[in-house]
Amino acid sequence: MPTDESHFLTVGESQLRSLLGDHLLQRLQQDTEGKLHQRLFRCLRGAIIDGVIQPKTRLPASRDLASEIHVSRNTVLSAYEQLQAEGYLEARTGHGTWVAEKLPESFLNTQNKKKVVSSPNIQSSYALSQRGSNLLGYAAASPHQWGAFVPGAPDVTEFPHHIFSRIQARLSREPDINRLIYSNAGGCIELRSALADYLRVARSVQCDADQIIITEGIHQAIDLVSRALSDMGDKVWIEDPAYWGMRNTLRINGLDIQPMPVDAEGIIPEENPAVPPKLIFVTPSHQYPLGSHLSLDRRRQLIQIARQHNSWIV
Repeated sequence: MPTDESHFLTVGESQLRSLLGDHLLQRLQQDTEGKLHQRLFRCLRGAIIDGVIQPKTRLPASRDLASEIHVSRNTVLSAYEQLQAEGYLEARTGHGTWVAEKLPESFLNTQNKKKVVSSPNIQSSYALSQRGSNLLGYAAASPHQWGAFVPGAPDVTEFPHHIFSRIQARLSREPDINRLIYSNAGGCIELRSALADYLRVARSVQCDADQIIITEGIHQAIDLVSRALSDMGDKVWIEDPAYWGMRNTLRINGLDIQPMPVDAEGIIPEENPAVPPKLIFVTPSHQYPLGSHLSLDRRRQLIQIARQHNSWIV
């Protein structure tokens, strides 16, 4: 019988109890036939079969669940006992009640058949759009995002965990309702102010907090920039090679991507482009993934092209 925390849902037990209670109440309102313990049994069994409650998940204690869904404890116990008798639950004294790791074969087979029938394909009326289908064919991130020589991954062993924990603990003791509601649309104002101070010193960028927007990462940042500064079909210059995620984001926004070769001085711009770029994406400090530094001459060339054609350098 599993007893360690690795078999719990990612939400806490109290959250699981509340979420499960809400789900069961909805199912009970739809299932009105038979006695209450039979209806609860069917609702729990359906939640297990549908994957709402995963195998090896610890269920709430009968008293707690009874309180959540406003039924007697005996009703919950009867439903649990029937589920255990049919192989859906496992119980052991002192360890609680768990969803079985292997569910009854007949329902597994039914579930698998349903999956085969309901899975959308390219001919189905429920298929993805052409844009969505194309996106699935693009390069994607590796599931292995951490380790030696993995680009974009910092040395997490250097993170000041103890300092971070102390700050978190201090802030949690200072109740502030503003932390529990929507923040400023551009992101946390304190963080933006700190970034503005840092950029002035580290990058000689003269800006203030109102000119900084916090995003969830580079993909969202590129998506926002490309949608705000260009239209579908516009020409975009990117370095070749370049970060695959940027290429995907620009593609999904319908932009015409023109890869530009890179040498030891960085991107090699086209001097007299027949169709000028609306956006020019570069990584000047350390070209990704080759690591070259964009030379001063190349920077001047790009600025001249941008001024001449009203382009944006990103």
